[in-house]
Amino acid sequence: MEFGVKPERDGRQEIIEKFEEFLTRLNFEVNPVDERIAKKAYQLRAKYQFLKGMDSIQIATAILSNCNEFVTNDKKLKKIKEISVIIIEEI
Repeated sequence: MEFGVKPERDGRQEIIEKFEEFLTRLNFEVNPVDERIAKKAYQLRAKYQFLKGMDSIQIATAILSNCNEFVTNDKKLKKIKEISVIIIEEI
């Protein structure tokens, strides 16, 4: 959801299409938000007060799905200790 906000706002449909094509080539799964994920998300938000709702859901999902790393552009998420957070510009 989050990747498309700025390109949508700017009328850059080609960026959205390229990103969606990229996602189809990756080996990943989409998980529904269930009670277990919601609970982990609110626990993370209670612990890390800077954490926004959507970020907490995404990180909770990654943790409970046994992901090794969480890739983001948001540098403040490096403060999360429950999962290794990788900043894109550091790759």
